[in-house]
Amino acid sequence: MSVKINIADNLKRLRKQREITQEDLADFIGVSFQAVSKWERGEGYPDITILPALANFFDVTLDELVGMNEIKDAKKLEKIKEQYNRINGVTIKEKIELLRDGLKTFPNNYWLLSELAYCLCSKTDYYTEEPKKKNNEEAIKIYERILEFCTDTEIRNRAQANMCLSLNYVGEKDKAIELAKKLPRFGETRESILTFVLNGKEKIKQHQENIFLFTFGLSDNIQRLVSQAENDGYYTDEERIKLYQKVINICKTVYEEDDFDLAHMVLCDTYMDMAKFYIKQDNKNEAVKSLQEAAKLAIAYLNQLHEIHEYKSLLVNMFPKVVGSGDDFAKNIKNSIKSEPFEAIRERDEIKEIVDELDKYAN
Repeated sequence: MSVKINIADNLKRLRKQREITQEDLADFIGVSFQAVSKWERGEGYPDITILPALANFFDVTLDELVGMNEIKDAKKLEKIKEQYNRINGVTIKEKIELLRDGLKTFPNNYWLLSELAYCLCSKTDYYTEEPKKKNNEEAIKIYERILEFCTDTEIRNRAQANMCLSLNYVGEKDKAIELAKKLPRFGETRESILTFVLNGKEKIKQHQENIFLFTFGLSDNIQRLVSQAENDGYYTDEERIKLYQKVINICKTVYEEDDFDLAHMVLCDTYMDMAKFYIKQDNKNEAVKSLQEAAKLAIAYLNQLHEIHEYKSLLVNMFPKVVGSGDDFAKNIKNSIKSEPFEAIRERDEIKEIVDELDKYAN
């Protein structure tokens, strides 16, 4: 990590607090006015022999004069970020503990606050319904604080988007809709605009990143469309299966099989949903096949966690491969298979084989 010596800003701040000019400071220290001006512009530093005189004149420590406190804090914060990224494949609880600990030192760091709020709302089986509600209520307060005081546009936009989800979760649907409508429209997003203003390799990379993001966005929208349509009786049974298949086709079109990575999770969820649908149709054989595909994808994903590979697909081969979180992935699938919808096929040998295989990864 690179650090910046803040002597220029500190000199300017300390001089103005004393209400003296650059000429006054130069006279006191015994240097030229031009030297002081150069230091405050950051175009050079005082000679090491002059630093004690400057510190004594302003009645500060050398650490404060050169910005060592800020440097130490920056290093400490960077360590927290590095540790947070290292435990990305572990548990939500550990992430929350790390972020809360970091906020004891940096209570107004909006990155830490944003990540904490996000983790509090993450889907996990660690929390029952009441703690989940409390977590979302805490997240809403954090997001309100970010939106009131933070000036970082990226953090603010993320906070506003995630706050909509938390508001919806706690039953504040109208507020969630009102806030969501204030977010940028699709055509006004960073990803969309950058494809017009970048050039060359950077433009290609941006297009590939957009394809990556749109693949998951489109797949997620289709999955939620089927779920909502099933509640409303909008599609026929055959049409629902076609929609599930479209999600599978989208992932297979964008990625080579070795590239699935996070798409393993999308496909796994899709096959799990298809299996539940087949059970409703009393098509037990197809349900078993779908569960086998889901388990195979889950295990393939878990086997490549923490490994960085280059994408082979021509559509995303310039986009860095994302290593996702494996929090309880196998355990959740195993528990889902053991749940009520699959009671009719639970004793079949194929299902027992799936559960036994997932058991190897469930802990």
